[in-house]
Amino acid sequence: GRLARTLRDVGLAEEIAQDAFVLALERWPRDGIPRNPAAWLTQVARNRALDRLRRTTMIDGKHRTLAIDLPELEREMPDIETALDEDIDDDLLRLIFTACHPV
Repeated sequence: GRLARTLRDVGLAEEIAQDAFVLALERWPRDGIPRNPAAWLTQVARNRALDRLRRTTMIDGKHRTLAIDLPELEREMPDIETALDEDIDDDLLRLIFTACHPV
């Protein structure tokens, strides 16, 4: 309930709570069960929720910055049709094949 109230999204709160349970299943057998398991789960879920909110805020800021810079970037980008018509030199082909090789 506290997560849903903080995040204002029941689905996201449920997902974060499940992440906390998964983390408990990974850590508790190794580190031992904490003295207050409910408090541990609540704190882990709260930390995950805060991380998610920070990440969302940061991403929204980056999107706004990109939206402002987009017209400027479009002016600086080369014409793709012209670039496709140009010859590809051997070094670039070697790089492409090396990057695509499964080994």
